[in-house]
Amino acid sequence: MDNDTFLYEYLGGNIKNLRKSRKLSQEELASFISLSRSSVANIESGYHQPSIHVIYQIAVVLECKITELLPSIDSYKKSKVEIDEKFSEILDSLPNKMSKKNLTFLKSIITDDEE
Repeated sequence: MDNDTFLYEYLGGNIKNLRKSRKLSQEELASFISLSRSSVANIESGYHQPSIHVIYQIAVVLECKITELLPSIDSYKKSKVEIDEKFSEILDSLPNKMSKKNLTFLKSIITDDEE
């Protein structure tokens, strides 16, 4: 799972949990923020990346702070560490040195893009 996937799945899960705790349906939340029910479903499942404006609107309706919807910095960093560990496991399991060199090269490209 990459960091973006982690972020949007975490956000969506928190929205879903808070919505349910407030006894709101997806349809009701959608009507309050002028979106379709399917858009809310996609946000909750992490498939849709809502704008900061939509996240703000959702926080207002759910009567919470935006920070309650987002993961902490520590959990976000932990996700990156887990990705690096998984990548290392895959790299270590490859028998072919050429493949390892290719993956190491790809990892260096990915790392440079993230920084």
